[in-house]
Formats: sequence, C-alpha cells, structure tokens
Amino acid sequence: NLLSYLGTYNLPCLQSFIDHVKRADFSAVRVFLVYSVPGRHYPNNVGSHLHRVGALLKQHCTLPSKTTPESEGPLSWGIIAQASSIGSMGKSPAEWLRGSLLRSLASHTKGPLPMNSNATLSIVYPSVDNVMTGYYGHESGGCLPYSKATNEKQRWLQEYMHQWKAEAYGRTRAMPHIKTYCRVSPCLTKLAYFLVTSANLSKSAWGGPVGKDSGVYVRSYEVGVLYLPKFFDEEYLEIKRTLSS
Repeated sequence: NLLSYLGTYNLPCLQSFIDHVKRADFSAVRVFLVYSVPGRHYPNNVGSHLHRVGALLKQHCTLPSKTTPESEGPLSWGIIAQASSIGSMGKSPAEWLRGSLLRSLASHTKGPLPMNSNATLSIVYPSVDNVMTGYYGHESGGCLPYSKATNEKQRWLQEYMHQWKAEAYGRTRAMPHIKTYCRVSPCLTKLAYFLVTSANLSKSAWGGPVGKDSGVYVRSYEVGVLYLPKFFDEEYLEIKRTLSS
C-alpha cells in the first residue's frame, strides 16, 4: 500500500525513495496504512479514507455484543474525532457527517455497515478561548482553518463539539495540529481502534459522495496509520483515564 500511495504522485524525484522502500522489510509491521488520493473512488478501491477505514473496521474491529438490556453493546462505545480543520458538511448531519463519515468510523465485525449510524460522535476542536489563552494567542489560530462562513452554514455541528483539553499532559494551551479518530469504551479506558492521520474533517480528505452510486470524490493527498488491537494480541487498546482530560 505504501508503494501504491507513493506511485500516485508520479514524481521522478520520489523514485530514489521508492527504491529504498522496496528494499525495506515490513514483516514486523502490525498497523494498516490508510491513504487518500485525488480522484473518484469506489468501495473496492483503497484510494479514499472513507472506504478503506470502513472496510478495515468491518473486517477487524471487535465490539461487545448486547446480550441483555443492561449489557454494553456497540452503540455504548463512542467515537471521538479530533482535527485541526473542518470542512463544509452540508445542511444536516445526515448529509455527510453521519451518512458517510460516521458510517465508516462506526463499522465493526458484528454488524452491517449502517446507512446512517446512531453511534455517538464527539468532535474535539479548539474554541476561541482555547486559542486566545494558548501559548501563542491568536497566532495559534493560523493552524485551525474553520471559517465563520462555513460555521454559519452548519450551526447544527455545535452539538457535536467539545473543547480541546489535555491538562494531565500540560498541553491544553498548545493548539493541536494532529488528526486522530478512535472508538472508546463507556468507562473511557479502552479503545476498539485508533487512527492517526493527516486527514481533517472534510469531504476533500475523506471523500464526498458523487452521484447516486457508492463512489466518492477525494480532492487531497492524505495518509495515516490505523491501529487495531487484534494485531497486538490484545482484545482492546488500553488507555489511561484522567478526570481532567
């Protein structure tokens, strides 16, 4: 997949690096490469985050079954998305956020791909107060391109938003440029998967629907790494819970 991704650039200056990659031993790698490249893509094509992440989670992401009314089920595991830029998502959550992105991020082995997922989604994004009280003040906002005009067109997004906070690690005042996506247990101590990527919350990065078929159109180059517990001989990825984060 890495060679395929590098090849899409079609740049002679990359050939030397590609040759090095061809000679590398990746047998010990236990993560999945996920990438997006400009163009139109379909489910069997690995060129979009939307399709690739959904397919990998459908094949490898395990969540507890809901066997009794009191037991945890897949929907009790929330999804957290954290990015440094937010794109135009449409007039309602169903248009792209829940109908496309969350359909991918909520996939797992025990259920079909939902057409419009009911999974809980929390979006972590710095607020104006976060920026103004950050280490570099308003200058920190330069890496957080979410325009007021776009925000006004999708005010519904506010109900999903959560402030950036990382008190336990002393990073609340450091504005993030990282992009991460994960599915977390109700007790906030386990992850069903963890994705770190360059892909922000946008159709351009993940892929936006085109036409009435299952195709999506990607406008940017993106690359990330998906961690799945089973490839580390674990049921879930353990994380530390702190009340201040």
